[in-house]
Amino acid sequence: MASARATTAAVQDVSASVAGASTSTWDRISGWASDNKVAAWTIAGVTVVVAGGSVYYLTRPTESQESSDSASSSDKKSAKKSKKKSKKKDAEKAAEEAVPESKPGA
Repeated sequence: MASARATTAAVQDVSASVAGASTSTWDRISGWASDNKVAAWTIAGVTVVVAGGSVYYLTRPTESQESSDSASSSDKKSAKKSKKKSKKKDAEKAAEEAVPESKPGA
């Protein structure tokens, strides 16, 4: 019976010290934040930016969605390239036709 009473007393002491520690910890954190407002606001700002970045990262399209989108964009890119090449060839042909051939000795 004596060991049961000792165990019960020990558990009560531990629970009382945990409750007291959390109160004093909160008081220490509050005191630090009031003394170091710039640091506290900086930490809060960084936390908001990290949370926003996490939301952006998690809500962006997945790889499978990007690959279907990129297939259509690659078609657009190849169409642009071929259009550029044809314009360049047309410009070269026009330049060749515009330059009169000079005959030697004439």
